[in-house]
Amino acid sequence: IGGNLFNLVDVAPAYDFNPAVATPPFQTCHEADGDGNINGRNGGSAHFHFDRDACEGDGATESGDEKDPVAGTDFHSASITAATFDDITHSVTIAGDGTNAGHSVSFTMVGIDNGILPGVFSLVLSDGYAVSGTVLSGFIQLR
Repeated sequence: IGGNLFNLVDVAPAYDFNPAVATPPFQTCHEADGDGNINGRNGGSAHFHFDRDACEGDGATESGDEKDPVAGTDFHSASITAATFDDITHSVTIAGDGTNAGHSVSFTMVGIDNGILPGVFSLVLSDGYAVSGTVLSGFIQLR
């Protein structure tokens, strides 16, 4: 055909298999913990707390709570029916049932771990209450 052949360099690293070395375990247990304050829905401060890590074995009860005194909200989870972790956005979405000021509600709670920046927390209840904001004090930690 004519001309010079191009210089082909393979940049893929070699695969080094050593059967004597055990394969490291994959992450099968996600942990989500949060406790802090955000701006309340009608002013003031709303306090939240959540713990979702049953596989951790720390004995802590999985739960979610939020209290917003100015809005009259006193939410406590009774059961967590789903928890979804997103490793790309460093977030957890927790859903379930509970009570707000004594009446039954379903809930969706989201916590975002922004590393060294303040996290973000939101809560939506089936009775119409919703609050969302940047964590003013406290933490959201996902592992």
